[in-house]
Amino acid sequence: MRLRTFGLLAPASMLILLMTGTLYSAIATPSNESSEAVLTIRTNDSAAVIETEILAEMNRARTNPQGYAAWLETLRPHYSGTVLQLPNEVALRTREGTAALDDAIAFLQLIPALPPLQQSAGMSQAAQDLVDDLGQTGVIGSRGSDGSTASDRIGRYGSWSGSLTEMTSYGNRTAIATVVLLILNDGDVERNLRRTLFDPAFQVVGIGCGIHTAQQTMCVMNYATAYADAEPMVANPEMGDAVSVSDAEIEDVAVQPAEVESIEPEPTEVETVEVPEAIATVPSPSESDAAINTEVTEVISSADFLPSTEPTSGKVNTDQATRSTDELIPSGNTSTSIATLIGSYDSLLQPVSYLSPFEQAIVAETNRLRADPSAYAEQLANLRQYYRDRILHLPGLPPLETVEGITALDEAIAVLRETDPLPLLEPSRGLSLGARDHVNDLGVIGATGHYGSDGSTYRDRIHRYGTVPADTLSGENISYSPLSDAQWHVIQLVIDDGVPSRGHREALLRAEYRLTGVACGTHAAYQEMCAIIYAGDFVELD
Repeated sequence: MRLRTFGLLAPASMLILLMTGTLYSAIATPSNESSEAVLTIRTNDSAAVIETEILAEMNRARTNPQGYAAWLETLRPHYSGTVLQLPNEVALRTREGTAALDDAIAFLQLIPALPPLQQSAGMSQAAQDLVDDLGQTGVIGSRGSDGSTASDRIGRYGSWSGSLTEMTSYGNRTAIATVVLLILNDGDVERNLRRTLFDPAFQVVGIGCGIHTAQQTMCVMNYATAYADAEPMVANPEMGDAVSVSDAEIEDVAVQPAEVESIEPEPTEVETVEVPEAIATVPSPSESDAAINTEVTEVISSADFLPSTEPTSGKVNTDQATRSTDELIPSGNTSTSIATLIGSYDSLLQPVSYLSPFEQAIVAETNRLRADPSAYAEQLANLRQYYRDRILHLPGLPPLETVEGITALDEAIAVLRETDPLPLLEPSRGLSLGARDHVNDLGVIGATGHYGSDGSTYRDRIHRYGTVPADTLSGENISYSPLSDAQWHVIQLVIDDGVPSRGHREALLRAEYRLTGVACGTHAAYQEMCAIIYAGDFVELD
């Protein structure tokens, strides 16, 4: 059995999206009598109708992919460069423009027709549970406020078998946009969302939609190979929700938690809403690198952190679309500066010609941590008051959903209190250029990980600009965040929430390191990416 969770994170400058409602009632041509249902509030007439329309639109695409491909061609005039303006929707700046449309059309022209998805009342209620839970708090993610996963919620109302996937999207209002944007899957080279929608393994679906206080709207779609409802489910005429026809305790339904624990998610780094663990394996070094000790870790602990800008329900944000590395402003461009909570790194700033001010701030904050870990621990303790269970509510900022809650923070504080001062890190041009290559590579396509699109490792990249002496330790941390604050990138590496190995924290606190290279820039999926390379020594090329 396998379980996958996806969040529809917008490519490039798009904000996180939700799409519900109907614009066109037929595949071949738009209908003149389209209902144009739009989700504005969670009511019987809006959300329930839109959920039905989403199912119908998905099944039109699955049962007649060639016909749907022909209809997709009619959307071409709705593009203006990279901006897509669907009817009844705000303009969206895409990453690929019509290239994603062409790819989707080619895909649909080649695949066979699939059976229609059957809607499950129990799976739909599980989807609605997450919408009702997170929608009112404005949190983004796949875990409920009670820590529940998709499998937990679905298990309340029945049992699933085979494969299970949950996809969540935010911000738009119509059913056609829901399905079209899933099929286009703009900005994801793997097209994970599209693959899920047209996966023949999935036969059953549950859909729940409603209002999201931060992103306006939210829709959850659960897909399974098979699902057995615990009891017949009927619509509550007062609430429009699926409810059990008897008072039997749904907690008695067996959900086989052991099977869930043993599930290995498929690689879906760009779209996953779960916080990935640190990379546990390192590729075998080449002969020339045989003596180099390495470590590589990355963190996307801010994947569920809402943008610091005011939610715009999918409106084009040209500032985020065109922002370059040099325009990333360290600490203070958000409504509340992190420095006001944990202190400033200003005294450790080093002007370096090849680093942007933002990248210089990363180095300074790292050195502030290393210079006095115990003092840094006491400043981190100031964040404890802002935790509410697993949600971190920093003043003036959107809520951050964590995996461990305050536990990871307290552990980081305890470790830092016992850590002696460490040597400060000096910036390295070659290491920074190697980091820059990776940011420029993955940021554009919205990918994550330590491998470049050409298969290169961080060692390959830094060896373009110099060499790491034999028997010298080196490593790489990668951080992604919609919050453009240099201190936050370092803080999330220190806390290392959701990463059992705490590999990011260990890299930051490794006494053998003397040099660092930093590069930060925009990321198509997570808005901002920083690659940070460390080494005990590095010989720069002339």
